[in-house]
Amino acid sequence: MLHVLRDPVTVLLRQWNWKAAALSIVFRAPVYVIASLGSGWRETLTALFAESAVCAGTAGFYGAIVQAIRNAEPAWVTALVLTLFLPAAMQGVEYLVHWLRGTLHLHAVLIGSVVVSTLSSLFNWFAMKRNTLLVGAEGNSFQGDLRRLPMLAVSFVMIGPRCLWQAYRKTGTPESSEQSGEGCCREDLV
Repeated sequence: MLHVLRDPVTVLLRQWNWKAAALSIVFRAPVYVIASLGSGWRETLTALFAESAVCAGTAGFYGAIVQAIRNAEPAWVTALVLTLFLPAAMQGVEYLVHWLRGTLHLHAVLIGSVVVSTLSSLFNWFAMKRNTLLVGAEGNSFQGDLRRLPMLAVSFVMIGPRCLWQAYRKTGTPESSEQSGEGCCREDLV
């Protein structure tokens, strides 16, 4: 993770992740559209364009960081950075932009945005660990990545139930597995 701090120009600018930026706009912009629909089409479009601009910038940098630290150890530190620190920084920028432009229902929108940020952060990490959504020399075509996304999404969603099932099969009850610390499916998570 320290290489991100040692050479931020290479990590953040040269490896700006346009794939993460594009997908972020697709998944985050609807939150703002839905929240501002009752405010008229002008407010809805303005909120949509503001969010798209914020997403295009921040999500590309965010994706570059995820790509750079996707294999960092220990995995729990990477998870902490990707689910708390980076989303908090991104939400701070997003809040400031929307507060300055006067986006209506800002607090409600940001709650939805925080949820989307956390889930998308974990999914990006999950996908990038599986060589998808990478840019630069490590990356594949965006079309190929898009073809892989549905199965990756299903795998991502199924991690929890799969881990519970494995824990149950090992010990007969999920509770005894939790107490012993087994059945975590660590290989599925990272």
